[in-house]
Amino acid sequence: MNLTDFLRPEMIKLDVRANDKWEIIEKIIQLFSKSPSVVDLEDLRASMIDREKTMTTGIGHGIAIPHASGKCIHCIDIASIILHNPVDFESFDLEPVSIVFGIISPEDGEKKYMTLLSNIAQIFSHNARIEDFIDLKTPEDFINELRSHE
Repeated sequence: MNLTDFLRPEMIKLDVRANDKWEIIEKIIQLFSKSPSVVDLEDLRASMIDREKTMTTGIGHGIAIPHASGKCIHCIDIASIILHNPVDFESFDLEPVSIVFGIISPEDGEKKYMTLLSNIAQIFSHNARIEDFIDLKTPEDFINELRSHE
């Protein structure tokens, strides 16, 4: 199962400006507002914010993966943002975040969900790879670059 199997151009925003992690999470939620996978956007918002309050989803190496699961979602979906400037996300390595992947999953999608989280972590396990993504011009370029690392 590849990350790019779940990522669509309309769920990717490039060169996004944000001041903090909460603004970034809201931008990810707004991308999910376009997704047919979301049954209840307000429940998704509450779930994603509660998850982030529990523990940061800034995994390090310039990547954050805010995520949520629940009855408000009927199938797995992914959204992604590349930030104009890196933003503090309270990541484990204390480095600011440049690329954000939002992942949503129904309650019974745990195995696929965990596989996708693992795939993202593997793709971005080296800081040098972040540089391959920062100046991309289109969502399709982003998907193609991801595909080249899968």
